[in-house]
Parts: sequence; structure tokens; C-alpha cells
Amino acid sequence: METHDPRQAMSGEKVKPSPAVVTGSHPAPDNVTPLPSSNGDTPEKGADKSKGGTTGPFSLDLLSFKDLENIPDLEWHIDGFVPKGGLTMIYGPPKSGKSFVVMSLILALDHGERWLGHPVVDRCRSLYVALEGRSGLKMRSESWHEHFGHDVEAGGSLIQTGRINLAEHEHRDAIIAAVIENDIQLVAIDTLAKATPGLDENSAKDMGLVIDSAMRIQQETGATVILVHHTGHGDTHRGRGHSSLPGAVDSSIMVKAGRVTGELLKDGGSPLPIDFKLEPVGQSVVAVPRSSSSPDEDPDPEGTREDLEKLRKALEDEGQPLSKNALYRRVGGNRSRITGSIDLWVLRGYLTKTTKDQTQFIGLPGQSVDE
Repeated sequence: METHDPRQAMSGEKVKPSPAVVTGSHPAPDNVTPLPSSNGDTPEKGADKSKGGTTGPFSLDLLSFKDLENIPDLEWHIDGFVPKGGLTMIYGPPKSGKSFVVMSLILALDHGERWLGHPVVDRCRSLYVALEGRSGLKMRSESWHEHFGHDVEAGGSLIQTGRINLAEHEHRDAIIAAVIENDIQLVAIDTLAKATPGLDENSAKDMGLVIDSAMRIQQETGATVILVHHTGHGDTHRGRGHSSLPGAVDSSIMVKAGRVTGELLKDGGSPLPIDFKLEPVGQSVVAVPRSSSSPDEDPDPEGTREDLEKLRKALEDEGQPLSKNALYRRVGGNRSRITGSIDLWVLRGYLTKTTKDQTQFIGLPGQSVDE
């Protein structure tokens, strides 16, 4: 299997597919652009569907270690949780609120709203492949927009509720075509089980087909791909099925018992967990962060108070807010942990976060970015 780096994917050009018509087992709403049909053209000329690849000679894409310096740095949709252009798994037990958390993520990215208290770094349009709970989608959407005060018509994300099978190359290519045609930057497939009918989750071969399909969507479009998955029946601390899936993703997020935990980030650590609740709004519920107690009463998870002191000293020495990258260089240590500490102390009011010219600055209360 090819190695996978979301930063490399972000630097590649998108492939323009041939247009295709629309299909699906359920009729799409009038205001939603559905997926192209499995009878439409494939995204690449000369694609060999029987092998899932393209015809023609194969060549290696060789780099020197010096060339690695030109690969763009990792970028984020949500700092520490969802990398841009990567493969992410969100998993948890049934009835844990996964779909509410995923919908809140998609709508937060669409409208630039905070996601469970965390700011959106980069807004984007998403394709939500919602294969479970179709009947409740309308109420969930209405409740979210009512709670956060956003106009539903201002959003640009799309929903697909018709049948999808990631193991079928025509379905995969239809997703690729829809992503490119509609300028989609994130695809969420909810759930993996519903998108892989007839496959054995415990089979290395079957799971390999699924991983290859998800990675092909990501690599040919540059979009982030999120797979929503269930935990095992006996082990609720990992996604069920073959271990090749958690080994293939760039980030992994567990939703369990009212907590969102970023458990795995390649080339980095884990952000601080987020406690959330499902708050009744209208005819449904909305995933929102739990209110914390006063800052002085809150616990100090994994030495974050020590991180705060380092951050304070760096900002006091500078006398003004610093960009995140500059602050990381001053403080040192694990970048993902420092990111989590920054977000924690911003939420508690000890640090401030502002954006200027699309750059985030961290400061102390009362400090402002120089004009």
C-alpha cells in the first residue's frame, strides 16, 4: 500500500472529471446537488475499473530529503483534531452522539462557527454521506441553525442519503466527481458499515479495499475524508474490525460518554479531550461543549498549567500577541500538546486568540496585535 501524507495531497492538482448524471436510491431534495451516477464517466480517462487504477506505464515519484523541505506544513480544519487533506476516523459506541458531533463539525466548518468550543481554522464546504438516521437529518439541521443563529441558506455543504458502496469503483468515482464539481473540501461518510455492505470488517483484504477507496478519494481531490465507525462489541476503546484501519488514518477521534478524545495523530501527539453534552433545541438536540467551572477550580490535565506559565512568559517578554508558529518556536515541546493547552487556557480566559490577515495570534488579556 502506498504511504499517505495529507501535506503531499494538498500540494497536488485536482483531476477534472467528466460530468455525470444523478442517481441514488432516495430522491435528493430540490436544493441539494446529488452525486453523479454509477453509469457516468469515470474521473480519469483510461481508468481501469477492474483494478481500481489507471492504465499506462507506472513510474515512481522520487524525492530527495532536500525536496521534503518544499512540502507544505500540515494545515488544519480544527486544530489538533481534523487535518486538512487527511484521512480521519471518528468512532464510538452506538448512541454515543457520533452523528450529532459529525453534523456539528460539518455545519461549523460551513458557517465558520466554533466546533465544541474550538475555533474553525479553515472554513469549507462538505459532502455529508449520511447513511444512518436519514429521517432525523432535517430536525438536526433545524436545531443546529436555530441554536447558533445561522441562516440555513447561507451554507454551501451538500448531503447524500442514497446508497453508497465504497467497494464499488463506480460509486467511489461518483464521489470523486461530485467533490471536484462542487468544490468540496471535506467528505464525511456516516457510517463505514453502511457504506460497505457485504464486506467483512475483520478481513484484511476487505478492509484494505475500503482504505484504498477512501485514500483514492482523498488523493485525487485533496479533500479531507472522515470515516464514521462503531467500536467493537467487546472492546469499546477502539474501532471494530481489522487493525489496518486505525493504522491507515492520520487522526482518530473517539466519541464516548460525553467526551471527544483525539487519540492518534501521525507525527504528533494528542489534543486535550472535549467534554460535550446533547442540548435539546426545537425537535432535536445539538452537540455543545459543557460549561467548565471557574478556571482556578479546574484540574490541571497533563501539566497544562506548566504550559500556561511558559506561554505567559513568552508573551510577557514579547509584549504583544505572537502568531501560533512563533509561539511554538518560543515555547518548544510537543506541538499538539501546546495547541491543546492554548485552546484550554483561551476557553478559561487566561489567553486570547485573534485573527489578522488570516493568521491566528495568541496573546494575554489586554494585549493587541500591532497595526
